[in-house]
Amino acid sequence: MIFFDAQPFYYGDITMRVVLMRHGEAEHGRGDDARRLTANGVAQAESQGRMLKKLGWTGTEVWHSRKVRAEETARHLAEAAGLAAVFHEQSGLLPEDDVEDIASLLNEQVEDVIVVGHLPYMSYMASHLAAGNASSSMWQFGTGAMLVLSRMGRGAWEVEGFYPQGL
Repeated sequence: MIFFDAQPFYYGDITMRVVLMRHGEAEHGRGDDARRLTANGVAQAESQGRMLKKLGWTGTEVWHSRKVRAEETARHLAEAAGLAAVFHEQSGLLPEDDVEDIASLLNEQVEDVIVVGHLPYMSYMASHLAAGNASSSMWQFGTGAMLVLSRMGRGAWEVEGFYPQGL
């Protein structure tokens, strides 16, 4: 597992940033779309929100899937980060969705954005952006894990840091 030290963001030639985050730990026993975060899942989202605040994150746009646990993660994360967030339920972020549609949106995106989703999607998206190859084996997202990337130009992404849950 890779972990990069938290350093303030550098805004040199970077055109925008994205945070890819897997939802926090969710309860079992409900229909998949309705599963809510456990107390641990809330703590994971809040911990990562505090990490973003420490990193100096100021972006306010937050995309999440339609699943309850992703929206709850997004809201707890943004609140803990102190963001005046604008939330968007974004299609194309479900576990088995193709990453191409969201990758295209991210390549056109002007504002920094947080994207909260699921496995295996987040691993595929991270690999697609960081290496140009949607392989799930490059990045393993535990619940609440977060990857920060910066776009240096259209389609040119650089990893700033990977933050496993619970740190």
